[in-house]
Amino acid sequence: MSNASWQQYVSDWQAETFARRVNDTIVAVGVLGWGTSGVADNEMPQHLKPRRVHVVDPTTGQRLNLPISTNDAGVYSVGGAPPTLSYNGTDYTIIGFSGEKRSLPR
Repeated sequence: MSNASWQQYVSDWQAETFARRVNDTIVAVGVLGWGTSGVADNEMPQHLKPRRVHVVDPTTGQRLNLPISTNDAGVYSVGGAPPTLSYNGTDYTIIGFSGEKRSLPR
């Protein structure tokens, strides 16, 4: 992944932190919550599916799924009707979210 950096991902379960490589154009979208402070030593397990915001470009119909760092990231409170976020110079309409898919330990 070119132009990527290690970022901190905070899991929904017990707020575990993991290191994850994230493209710098995604890090630049402040409402997704990415930041390098306190990057965890342990890399994110492959079975852990990160939270994502699903967006669409209203002009071209292009759809993207962008990863979200924490469950309190600003993207969850973006206003507007419909809510939008700017990514890579384009304003995308937020059409939904998906969460982690991780079973709790027994």
